[in-house]
Amino acid sequence: MPALSSNVFLAYTRLKDAILKGKFAPNQRMLEQEAADFLKMSRTPVREAMLLLEKDGLIQLRPRHGMQVLDLSREDIREIYQMIAALEPIAARALAQGDHFPSHIKPLEDALEMMELATAQNQMDIWAAADRKFHENIVSLSGHNRMSAVLTQLWDQSHRARIALLRDPASKTASTDEHIEIFEAIRFGHGELAFERHQAHLENECARIMQIIAGIELPKENAEA
Repeated sequence: MPALSSNVFLAYTRLKDAILKGKFAPNQRMLEQEAADFLKMSRTPVREAMLLLEKDGLIQLRPRHGMQVLDLSREDIREIYQMIAALEPIAARALAQGDHFPSHIKPLEDALEMMELATAQNQMDIWAAADRKFHENIVSLSGHNRMSAVLTQLWDQSHRARIALLRDPASKTASTDEHIEIFEAIRFGHGELAFERHQAHLENECARIMQIIAGIELPKENAEA
């Protein structure tokens, strides 16, 4: 991302955070002035921030109508997870097969501890942040810098889908357990096992999200029938 003024960066990060945390509903529209009022800023940095959010694939700009938060269809979610699953497991394998000391992979252990603590305290925003950090650390610690740049946009988009997991305690527990299994394979240097477990985790997570979404949408569909 190019260098941004402080106001543009602030507008961008605050709007992006609101979208990722579901404070703005899918398909919600917001005029530039409404966004500026929400942020208590002028329209100029907000306009530039919206351009960046459109590049991230989070919104669509509508002439004279500001922005519209993009919805994620089931096909979108499947595609996002297929792309992530094609890349992240490679990083997990490389990290497991590389020369590292326990201190080198401690960020992964710290993220796991935070996930477990957040689950115990029902701090779902913290759980989601720790989950994201675990995945980011696997890629960054593996040295795949180009991969990290490619995955950032996909992580942002998948974060919106993973919000569904926060509604289901069993899904969070299963996801945390799978992260632990990935960490153990990396810690003991089992590259192919780390690859397989990481890929299976992403496939399982996509399936869990689809199941939860179906359960959420079913009553609405019945009501309309």
